[in-house]
Amino acid sequence: MTDERPNEAGGLSRRTLLASSAAGAAAWGLSGLGPASAAEAAALQPGETMAGVPFDAVSPARIGIIGLGMRGGSMIDNFLGIPGCRVTALCDIRAGYAERAAQKVRRARQPRPRVYTGGDFAFEEMVQQPDLDFVYVATPWIWHTRMAIAAMEAGKHVGTECPAGMALDDLWQLVRVSEKTRRHCMQLENCNYGHNEMRVLRM
Repeated sequence: MTDERPNEAGGLSRRTLLASSAAGAAAWGLSGLGPASAAEAAALQPGETMAGVPFDAVSPARIGIIGLGMRGGSMIDNFLGIPGCRVTALCDIRAGYAERAAQKVRRARQPRPRVYTGGDFAFEEMVQQPDLDFVYVATPWIWHTRMAIAAMEAGKHVGTECPAGMALDDLWQLVRVSEKTRRHCMQLENCNYGHNEMRVLRM
């Protein structure tokens, strides 16, 4: 008995979905993007997966933000509006942007956060601070991978704006560092938990 019924999301049968997935997997291997040897495949699996690993419960959750332009400068309002969250550190290469964000934190009746504005690599000092649990990255794309890795290696969980990396190797680096450090790295994309995304995860 075959299952050709369309799924509830609209039009894709089980057989079509599986066939498409198999074709995609084959194309992945033929394209040169997949590992070319068993040794390379093993190198891409250095640790136990972080999928399904819960975040440690902390209260308050202490947040650091890197990048306080349009995205980071508006997202800080969301963090400040969550009970149990405290913004403790801010980083931007533009001192004025960081100061404006620090004033928002004070208006929310939280202690003034530490501010890091000493050039392109000020984030490296910020992520080393012990009173941080989660680092949010909202900088230009080319910095996302580097900043996320620095934060995880410093023992912090990370949420990064899209894209998490500019190349496939960037993404594998994030996976490897996350598994090694046991820190979560989450791409903050609106449809991460949509119907189709969760179907692919279950596959």
